[in-house]
Amino acid sequence: MESSLKWIISAWRFLLVLTLALTAGCMTYPPASLVQPWPTPPPDGYAMFFVYSTQNEIGPTFSIDDTEIFQIKRNMYTWVYIRAGKHTLGSKWSNGLWSNKNERSVTFEASTNYYTRMVFKEDWNPYWSTVHAGFRKVTEQAAKKDTATCWFRKPLVNQIDSTGIQPEKKLSQK
Repeated sequence: MESSLKWIISAWRFLLVLTLALTAGCMTYPPASLVQPWPTPPPDGYAMFFVYSTQNEIGPTFSIDDTEIFQIKRNMYTWVYIRAGKHTLGSKWSNGLWSNKNERSVTFEASTNYYTRMVFKEDWNPYWSTVHAGFRKVTEQAAKKDTATCWFRKPLVNQIDSTGIQPEKKLSQK
């Protein structure tokens, strides 16, 4: 009986150590000494759109001209190069029960870096929860400081080559 009790205690210790080892990566941030990728200047004719979140929210999936570029995750940053011009920036929230899609027209200027922070605010009560999200334009220095404890997440596409929103054609009268 005593040997089976020792075996059970050993098994529990092993499971506890294994659980701690597996969850340790979820609780730590990259050390400041770890080299994280940082964007290079955009190619000629392109702008760089840099987005990050330091909050523990999972945000929307973003698209430009109907091409998905990334989904905001907890404590992450990413960027994409976009051909200069007027584009449609879309966001889609989905949790399996509902989804919400928003679009807006945005003009990106060539050789310009757009550093933006995703900001979330949640109004919660026992019956309903509302999440508000938005972008705040920040400087490169602020983005570097804020993302020191974030993880880089590779975008789904590195570059958007579409020329963006085309001007509407006028109908000719006959």
